[in-house]
Amino acid sequence: MASAALLSKKRALVLGIDQYADKASTLQICVVDAIDLGKALRDIKFEVSQETNCSYTRFKEMIDDFMRKIQNGDFIVFYFAGHGLQSDDKNYLLSSDYCYDHSIDEKSYLSKNAANAQNILHQINAKRPRYIIFILDCCRTKQIRGNPTSSLASMNPTSETLLVYSCGAGQGALDDAQIGRNSHISVNAKWTQNGVTIAGGDGGGDATNQLYCPEGLFVDDNQTVVIADFYNHRVVQWKKGNTTNGQVVAGDKGQGNGLNQLDRPNNVLVDKETDNLIICDPAN
Repeated sequence: MASAALLSKKRALVLGIDQYADKASTLQICVVDAIDLGKALRDIKFEVSQETNCSYTRFKEMIDDFMRKIQNGDFIVFYFAGHGLQSDDKNYLLSSDYCYDHSIDEKSYLSKNAANAQNILHQINAKRPRYIIFILDCCRTKQIRGNPTSSLASMNPTSETLLVYSCGAGQGALDDAQIGRNSHISVNAKWTQNGVTIAGGDGGGDATNQLYCPEGLFVDDNQTVVIADFYNHRVVQWKKGNTTNGQVVAGDKGQGNGLNQLDRPNNVLVDKETDNLIICDPAN
């Protein structure tokens, strides 16, 4: 049976909304941004689910369908361009039929008529993808009528997630077709990534807390990282929570072609069915 690494895919959900029920809130280039990003992702072999100017019902359908597709180990990109706002530290992404008339409680209306960005990210994380790029191209300088320009609330991504906002606190992302085909990310763009070093980080070398030109890696279901340590002619694993020292699981007997040796390994897989370590050892 194929390993999880071989079955994993690059998947993207790309949503862009220009047209809103409140015509005064119409945007100009969000749909173009979404279309162009979708094409760029397909060019690098992403499987792209894409929708533009969709209703809230269709928005939910797209999200639900995308969640069903995500598999453990996938590389995920989520992109939304359009109007967004925050309420009670929750970020809401607005579909084309969003039209709040202030006659009812805003919190209640948002919970039933707008997509909660934190919930979407949580659902993606629950699928245990390997990497997530989560892009919120919201907070346009032209806002939904009745809602002043404001930044989105901060979110707490996992270490596997790169969270990208189109603008910084108190800033608005430009939405003007005269600036060009695509919108410009603000110079105050906020790039948030709670990254941690999970292997190595102590300079190049052959100690158990070091790597020397590491190449391929594999992450198993327990989030153990197995690394092909190229110039150390070995394979090392780093268990989740132990970022101090790795454990050599193959090689480390010098460069060579013996059964206990490797010669510049450059990739590694773990077959879950047989619990076998599969090493690409091209020089042998």
